[in-house]
Amino acid sequence: VMGLVIGVAVHGMPIGDAFETYSILTVGDGLVTQIPAVIISIATAMLLSKGGVLGSTDRALISQLGGYPMALATVAVLMALFAFIPGLPFLPFLIGAASLGGAAWLARSAKKAEEERAATPAPGAEAPARRSLGDLLDVDEIHMEFAPNLVPVVMDSATGLDARIVNMRNHIASEFGLILPEIRLTDNPGLYPASYAIRIQGVEAARR
Repeated sequence: VMGLVIGVAVHGMPIGDAFETYSILTVGDGLVTQIPAVIISIATAMLLSKGGVLGSTDRALISQLGGYPMALATVAVLMALFAFIPGLPFLPFLIGAASLGGAAWLARSAKKAEEERAATPAPGAEAPARRSLGDLLDVDEIHMEFAPNLVPVVMDSATGLDARIVNMRNHIASEFGLILPEIRLTDNPGLYPASYAIRIQGVEAARR
């Protein structure tokens, strides 16, 4: 308002010319005063983008921007709209919009190709191992069943049968290089008190 008054009263400018001139000057002054804030914001964003990421800053920025093609496309559309606003430079905004749009398209294509490669199995990938009938029936090499009243004795962490079996397998493996099959221990309510049964490959070999 003061610029309009000064232009008309002091410089003798027509109202229309004074309004146009001082409006542009006011907007330009506002933009110039925001340049330091923009620089500080960009520097802060670069520091936050680099934090916790290994490698150089440019690679971190490219990887993060390339991971969100929609964000690049949104900024490209906004810059294209700015290019058609009267008073704003047309060519720089149009070039920026085209560059960001191309980057968004390339990032989207690369991301889609990576997802397709991840979904497609490698040609040299091995077929899943064929399961034997014993695997399907969940048959253990050695399976020991015991009565429920023996659970505290067998499963004691210090002196129980489970700890002794582990120590025995480790001793034989370290001394003789022979790895014994694991022994599965379960309780069976169908057994008499203080009794147990030993099964080998699912076949009962001993009972007491």
